[in-house]
Amino acid sequence: MNKFDRSIFDRVSSKAQQKFLRQRSVYSILILIICSDWLTEFAIKNPNDQN
Repeated sequence: MNKFDRSIFDRVSSKAQQKFLRQRSVYSILILIICSDWLTEFAIKNPNDQN
């Protein structure tokens, strides 16, 4: 590959990586929100079950 092709390839791959990382961070935030909701619900329900 010559320099021109290489720069285009690097630019495209870096854009794809940024997009992938952004999507992954969004998914991890969603999972954290769902887990925290489930944990708080479980923590609220648990004392009621014990009484």
